[in-house]
Amino acid sequence: MVAVIDGYKNKQGQWVDNDAFIQCAYWRTAKVAPWLKKGLCVELTGQISARAWQGKDGTLNAD
Repeated sequence: MVAVIDGYKNKQGQWVDNDAFIQCAYWRTAKVAPWLKKGLCVELTGQISARAWQGKDGTLNAD
């Protein structure tokens, strides 16, 4: 999971959080795993995709 922390000040001067949390997959080698720690700044390249689906209870979801 990667957190993208972003935000802006609205017209009233109040800070508005615009954070996003993105599930990621890395398919090359496991050798990078020991280096990845919570809070580490990383650069990612690739494609972003989303899939919409409806749960058994009728709620709409995306992942």
